[in-house]
Amino acid sequence: MTLSPIKNTGNSDKQLEVEEVLCSRTTMKILKALKERERLNTSDITRKLRSNFEAIASRLKLLEEQEILAHSNFGVRSHIYRFAESSRAKAVQKLLEAWK
Repeated sequence: MTLSPIKNTGNSDKQLEVEEVLCSRTTMKILKALKERERLNTSDITRKLRSNFEAIASRLKLLEEQEILAHSNFGVRSHIYRFAESSRAKAVQKLLEAWK
């Protein structure tokens, strides 16, 4: 099975302040996991963070709406997440790198 192109929801009419996006411990753990592994699906993230699927899916959706993450479809129901190509995503990656 091949990966489809990266999709980005880019819901720009719902731009949030940085503290609204990054204030969650779960969000920061997701971002750190993706910085470490580059691409992960929702189930892998859920297992790695020992969290529940709904909480992870909700944070992934928010990060995608804010153009920080993007996803590829793998099969019918699986999404593979990675950092988007936006300036916000690059800024978050630089922050994570500097914080190491």
